[in-house]
Amino acid sequence: MRGLKTTSPGDSVEFRQGKAFSVNRHFDIELQGLKERVTAMGHMVEEQLDGAMKALEDKDVEKARDIIGRDHQVNALEVGIDEDCIRMMPFISRRPGISALSSRP
Repeated sequence: MRGLKTTSPGDSVEFRQGKAFSVNRHFDIELQGLKERVTAMGHMVEEQLDGAMKALEDKDVEKARDIIGRDHQVNALEVGIDEDCIRMMPFISRRPGISALSSRP
């Protein structure tokens, strides 16, 4: 994130296009987008699995090839999600209540 200015120990402000955004608010927006992309990927996988099962039942080689040909879309979405998670990790430790998740028994 560019243009960060610390305003308190637990929060920072990012200046973008002349507007100030809370880093926590920015993180919440990013997290919501991540949830939406994971959900979309799940729907894509479910549709592909249903289609693959149907192709198998019908012994439809062309349909199976079509489904296999769309694998790259799911793979690309997964890579993007992974990259977003890695990019967001430094900001997770700043979130209230997160330390309980990272402690081990």
